[in-house]
Amino acid sequence: MPKQHIIVLSTGGTITSNTDSEQSSTYQSGGVDVADLIAVNATVSVSCETLASVSSQDVDDHIWDVLLTRIREISMNNAADGIVVSHGTDTLEESAFLLELTLQPTCPIVLVGAMRTANTLGSDGERALANAIQVAAHPQSQGIIAISGDRILQGRTVYKSRTDGIDGFASYPVGELGRVTPKRVDYFTQVMPPVFTEQLTLPSAGLWPSVPIIYVSANMEKSTLLVLRDENIKGVVIAGVGHGNAPRWLMDELQALAAQGKSIVRSTRLNTGHAYRNLEVDDDELNFIACRSLNPHKSRILLQLLLANDVDSPQAQQQYFDYF
Repeated sequence: MPKQHIIVLSTGGTITSNTDSEQSSTYQSGGVDVADLIAVNATVSVSCETLASVSSQDVDDHIWDVLLTRIREISMNNAADGIVVSHGTDTLEESAFLLELTLQPTCPIVLVGAMRTANTLGSDGERALANAIQVAAHPQSQGIIAISGDRILQGRTVYKSRTDGIDGFASYPVGELGRVTPKRVDYFTQVMPPVFTEQLTLPSAGLWPSVPIIYVSANMEKSTLLVLRDENIKGVVIAGVGHGNAPRWLMDELQALAAQGKSIVRSTRLNTGHAYRNLEVDDDELNFIACRSLNPHKSRILLQLLLANDVDSPQAQQQYFDYF
């Protein structure tokens, strides 16, 4: 019986980085070939490709375009039994969510990163990749999955929850799917099926609708209005307090934008908790959209994709957000 074949697609991040020196904690993405981090696996064959070599903060629509194009090529040609995407941890959740919305994969897609550089004492990258390969090859794996330490998480619900340690992710509103070691995979529950029966189309790089995120805080400055009055914006996501609320002056401005046909999504600046429709804020009257469980940056991606796919009305957009 032939071995299962796993393709590792590298995009950069801490996992393929070295610190500048033993005394330094600064580093730039790159400098380590992802293939050098992969231990010999007797049960699967592994091939590696480098699609990009950037830090999390530099992941953009061009890299997403390259990543989705390559994943689709692999899927259409049945070239792999599973795909592992090595990625910087700081924005891994955005890429995982994007893949969830735009792909109907024919094999598992597992995203993984590292919290420590490859030459740091206690580096976690090699084990993380071994875990990801194990999960990608497992018969119960499907859809978009993320690895955090030895935990298996749902791609659409994963989020980065801490800046240190080696177990940097949490999952909301569902918990972990299972546990993994380089030798064993144990699922506790089934991976959730795809969100939509028809996936959203990725806009061309450079043509994504402009959607700023406005972070709400006590005593926030009204200079925010300068951003909102940019005629090029197509929508706004607010990272609101509590259930997605904002000062009265900001809500008035957002209501005026909604009246002009701009899409307004209420999210919360908190890591967990829903922003429910018509809770604290009368979304029906204001023509706003409530994000439910999505954080601001995931809400932004969904709204941008909806706008790019000509889903323009708040009522239709709310139906998509209601899946979450």
